Amino acid sequence: MDLKKIKEIKRWLDDGLITQEVFTDLKTRYINGEDFALIELDALVPEHPDITETGDSNKPVGVKYSKEEFDKFTNKKTLKWVNILHNGKKHYRLGETHETIFHSGTYGLRYIKTPDFTSILIDYEFYGNDWLFIRQGKLYINLDDVDNIVLDPTESNTEVGYLGTGWVYEVGYYNISQDQLKKVAYSKKIEVRFTSGKGSGDLTGDGLEAFEFMIKSMYQDITGDKQNLQWLISEVRSNKTKSESESGCFIATAAMGSYDHPLVLDLRFFRDNWLSERSWGESFITNYYNYSPKYASIIDQNKFLKLLSYIFIVKPLHIISKLLDVNK
Repeated sequence: MDLKKIKEIKRWLDDGLITQEVFTDLKTRYINGEDFALIELDALVPEHPDITETGDSNKPVGVKYSKEEFDKFTNKKTLKWVNILHNGKKHYRLGETHETIFHSGTYGLRYIKTPDFTSILIDYEFYGNDWLFIRQGKLYINLDDVDNIVLDPTESNTEVGYLGTGWVYEVGYYNISQDQLKKVAYSKKIEVRFTSGKGSGDLTGDGLEAFEFMIKSMYQDITGDKQNLQWLISEVRSNKTKSESESGCFIATAAMGSYDHPLVLDLRFFRDNWLSERSWGESFITNYYNYSPKYASIIDQNKFLKLLSYIFIVKPLHIISKLLDVNK
């Protein structure tokens, strides 16, 4: 147990940055050895040597919601947002933008600083069974039903045959200024819409929550501004509760890139309406949930492992579920 963390949190309590309730709860759970409390403590107590007490916007301080990379040859510092939420909310089902097209995707956030320039990029990855042409659209962020931030996309890569499935893959980013990032981070309510050459879609539910969490946590990392400190802690805590109450097909989700992918939906239906009806199936499900998350997290980070998992696990299981026809 690191007493320095508790002392630092106590100082923040004295400064009015957190409430007595939050302080007592986190300290008690940390002392009692609850691992998840460490994530929340880390969100409160930065350890990076670049941390500043003044929140100097010229000095990046994010180390809890982002990963830092430094290139000594170009003197380039990059902070990449890391999703610490436990229910895979970085994956967004974007809905039917066209009758016959299924699309899913992810958003990310990067902060890049060199001696010559500083930039903040909202990264996007979209994949589906036909092109969306994201480069022909825009990203709209509505703030508190009043103001709109409109961002133009820059396409960096396209690919046909993604994961060997015949899907298409579109990758790029939107430039967002630090002032715009601050406006989003300080807003009480945000709504997000993307447009493309094939139509448009709105982020809703978990996707919208994840986008808001990404913006607010990354803004805190970049600037040291703790405006949303308690909101972030609350979101992490409620996300843990939600993830404990929801069961997902972890490996299938990791392989297909979305909790709402049609193959994953079919496998969940197979689990709930056929496998769970058998005693050995219940035992299998229990063991699967005990051991699969750690493997799923590895698969989620590796494109080749996603492909192997799809070919040797997801696709065969999906074929079996269809042969059994659990609807009968």
